[in-house]
Amino acid sequence: MKTFSPIASQLKNKSVMVIDDGYAVELAKRLSKSFGRVFYFCEWRSNGYPKISDWMIGQNVDGIEAVDSIFDHLNEVDLFIFTHILQSDLQIHLEKLGKQVYGARGAEILEIDRSYTKELLVNLGLPIADYEIIIGTEDLHRYLEKHQNNWVKIDAKWRGLFETTHNKRYSLTETWIDWVEEQLGAMGDSMEFLVDEDIPGGIEIGGEYICTNGLWQNKNLYGIEVKNKGYIGRIMERSKSPKVVTNITDKLSPIFKEFAYKGSYSDEIRVTKDGKGYLIDPTCRLPYPPSYLMVYMYQNMAEIIYRCSLGQVTEPEYEHEFGCELLIYSKSNETQFLPVYVPEQYRDNVFLNQYTMKGDVPFICPNGFVGSVCTSSDNIEDAIEEAGEIAGSLDGFDLTYDFYSLRRAMEETQLLDELDINFFK
Repeated sequence: MKTFSPIASQLKNKSVMVIDDGYAVELAKRLSKSFGRVFYFCEWRSNGYPKISDWMIGQNVDGIEAVDSIFDHLNEVDLFIFTHILQSDLQIHLEKLGKQVYGARGAEILEIDRSYTKELLVNLGLPIADYEIIIGTEDLHRYLEKHQNNWVKIDAKWRGLFETTHNKRYSLTETWIDWVEEQLGAMGDSMEFLVDEDIPGGIEIGGEYICTNGLWQNKNLYGIEVKNKGYIGRIMERSKSPKVVTNITDKLSPIFKEFAYKGSYSDEIRVTKDGKGYLIDPTCRLPYPPSYLMVYMYQNMAEIIYRCSLGQVTEPEYEHEFGCELLIYSKSNETQFLPVYVPEQYRDNVFLNQYTMKGDVPFICPNGFVGSVCTSSDNIEDAIEEAGEIAGSLDGFDLTYDFYSLRRAMEETQLLDELDINFFK
């Protein structure tokens, strides 16, 4: 039941700025329903040779004001919302100026520095996968030739180079390492790689949280992701969610308190058949998926964010417990602007990525990831069916999605049964 909130009634007098990497235009647009004024900033000058496609993200979108600079509007903004990492220094600076800030602050090191996080988890008494630190692509060649079925990672500050890559067998990975070496150029012999040994069996699940100085909401979204394809989840109380998941955030709470963490946090945890939970990747920002789904399901997201920046925990208000997110792509959109038609009755379900508006038509700026369809229901099966129906109603050149990724996620819940932690029941 929705309750009256004195703070919610004050939000119309507040101005916020969403500082983004292009993925959260929809967040800014939806926050405009609650806040009096919403600015949107996406860095477009990064290399000194700006591209108009970068500048256009967020332009002409109803409810938000896309701006060229953060500091031109410094005195007009009450709350700065950071959706991604690598800007902790700016967050801390703004806070020193007396501004409210929603973001990970220095805790982003957990995502950025993988070696640091490994050592931290060991010190907290949490299990980790066996791993090796490899310096340079030549040593990476030699190591992966002798050790197969593992996962190659680099620190998140360089995540634009590649995402976590599975070395199933060296004969398939060899040419990929050559490509990495070519991209690194003179840095090839000094780049640090972390190779995680595979954790056999089990299932990968995760929690999606709003962290307030190391404190957690009582109700959170927990789910299963099919990488870059889809996500199914359920909002539930911490006391009823798998202990193997909540144990990790409990252990991290003092760390987040020390960093004064006030922002979004997600984790990926592999739960093995012996009941151990391995934190694979901490995500100190809004991840995609399921951040679009959280914004869709949490009816009071604006109040949650605002209160979090003040150091206050606010429980989510929602209509349904179960939800899913289906990701939409377009090959041609990797290099071209893409107009997309969204039926009006489904507009609230569709979260477009990196887009601008031309009249009443959204254009996705070149990147390949068009956005997501989000649905919720009293049971996960109905949410999945509705997601497929809505995705099928979208019209745009070369749109693709993997509807059956949601079905495959449902099949994985059988492993949750075997581990006696099926939170979808």
